[in-house]
Amino acid sequence: MPRGAKLTTDVEELIAKVCIEHPEWLAKPSQIQQEVIRQLPDSLKAWGGPNWPAKATIQDRLRKKIRPKLENKPPEVENLDSQWTVGCLANYDMPPDALQIVMRIYEKRLRQLKQDFTIREAIWIARLSKCIDDLIVLEHFASVYALSEKIDWILGKPTLDRGLDIRLIQGMNKQITSADIERFPGMVDVRLTEEQENELKAKGYDITSLGMKSLVEELDRMRDEIRAMSKDKRLPEELRKGMAAFALNYSERRAQDERSHTSKG
Repeated sequence: MPRGAKLTTDVEELIAKVCIEHPEWLAKPSQIQQEVIRQLPDSLKAWGGPNWPAKATIQDRLRKKIRPKLENKPPEVENLDSQWTVGCLANYDMPPDALQIVMRIYEKRLRQLKQDFTIREAIWIARLSKCIDDLIVLEHFASVYALSEKIDWILGKPTLDRGLDIRLIQGMNKQITSADIERFPGMVDVRLTEEQENELKAKGYDITSLGMKSLVEELDRMRDEIRAMSKDKRLPEELRKGMAAFALNYSERRAQDERSHTSKG
């Protein structure tokens, strides 16, 4: 790729996300770089090359934006990142019906080994509690919005993410379920810009095939899970029949695609 290629907004957000997740790495740009590269999708790795974003770029963002914010948080931000307890209601009030939902997720966190539950997350759960019934989906989106809010504060930009809002609406309409969240728990959606896609195509890359192997493997794994669930007699018979039919149909189409690919080769 060309030297000094512009850092995209999505990747800058990913750098901030890694710093939030690993504050102990703020003085270790090499480790931040490795983790950012690890989380990049194959398409962006192909566009940026094996060492993009560069260590110098990470250092620049740390020096100019990230470290000054994370190491000098004002009291109101520091408080939002503190652990939530019922006593926080004295300063962060919420409606009683929203509090019931927050308490259920709070109980779940307390039962986990990592009992992390910030005031910021609790506030977002309360805000979204009337939108989504499924607690796993609600917890996921509240965590995503809380993280997005903090990333945008670090980078000094307003919290405007229509793509995230669209996924929230899908969650409201039950198009995203708890099973989807457990399989694909990714928090930050990093995408290619149109300019990057055109540059890759000019170099001979097939955009549609980038990362396709891992996608097929994931679909095969899902097929196997659905097939196994279809044998669980605790589930309604009609549901089990539908699962078995789906698994069979998917297997037949996969075999047909492989035969077609082999004959073309």
